[in-house]
Amino acid sequence: MNPAVFFYASLDENIDHLKVEDPILFKSVADHYKSYDEETGVFQPHFKGWYCFTVTIGGMNTSKAVAVSLEISSRKVANVVTDVPSGRSSLVVSQASNQAMVYMQTTDTAKVVVYDHDTGPISGNGYSTFSGVLLSKE
Repeated sequence: MNPAVFFYASLDENIDHLKVEDPILFKSVADHYKSYDEETGVFQPHFKGWYCFTVTIGGMNTSKAVAVSLEISSRKVANVVTDVPSGRSSLVVSQASNQAMVYMQTTDTAKVVVYDHDTGPISGNGYSTFSGVLLSKE
């Protein structure tokens, strides 16, 4: 039987200034094995096996989209890009999500990073989240 391995982290505050490859520092809400480090934004598994990660990003109503990537040991495996609201839009936050199932060794890491130099502000207040769960332990 697989141990219950999961984490869920949420962005508390809006982020205005990020550079390409900067990690998003989510705050841990639930982390059964304390595998997600809030200081670095990195998840490192205690068990090797198949994991499912979900990234949801909220972009604020500006003329710029938010573009981030889920990286597994510096390899981009999933991108998330929000819509750019039109000038007539009453949209306050535009959200986008993506999911990836990946095999991880205990030496691998997972993090969400900015991947476009023109990324707009990222919405906090629960609009942006990062989570993962162990699907199958090896």
